[in-house]
Amino acid sequence: MRILFVADVFGAPGRRAVETRLTSLREELGADFCIVNGENAAAGRGITPKIANSLLAAGADVITLGNWTWGQAGFAPYLSGTDRVLRPANLSPRTPGVGMTIQKGVAVINLLGIFSLTPYENPFLAADRLVEEARRSTPIVVVDFHAEATSEKVAFPRYLDGRVTAVLGTHTHVQTNDARILAGGTAA
Repeated sequence: MRILFVADVFGAPGRRAVETRLTSLREELGADFCIVNGENAAAGRGITPKIANSLLAAGADVITLGNWTWGQAGFAPYLSGTDRVLRPANLSPRTPGVGMTIQKGVAVINLLGIFSLTPYENPFLAADRLVEEARRSTPIVVVDFHAEATSEKVAFPRYLDGRVTAVLGTHTHVQTNDARILAGGTAA
């Protein structure tokens, strides 16, 4: 299975790029599944139901969020009614929405890093629980690790190596060229 991940869609220019190019890009790359991080899609601060629906209609199978999940007023009820738009799983369990979904045989987990983002639960502990749950249904597990610190983004895939298909980092809004396959087979 070929998975396309589009990170950090930012504001109107990012949305336009996804809305106009995602369908043809999926076709061009032969992507069977697409994850889009949309936490900055509403002018750099969260996402709205209208934007989420537009990104899903453009070809995203799942949208992940991050520290700006609650950046737009009135978004919480939308999360209560969908399993295709994920808030970080390690936010309080009392918050609306889900942090993991399985769509088309792919488990997607959305987690928030610790450094300067203060999630409710440690992402390493949350990952242990969620990865085990996901692997009962599918061997394909992709994690969007929305984190600030490079050290966390290096440690997290190493921690999950051999247990997940890929750990992909979002949040810092700068492109990196450090993609690698770890010893246990996890893409990072």
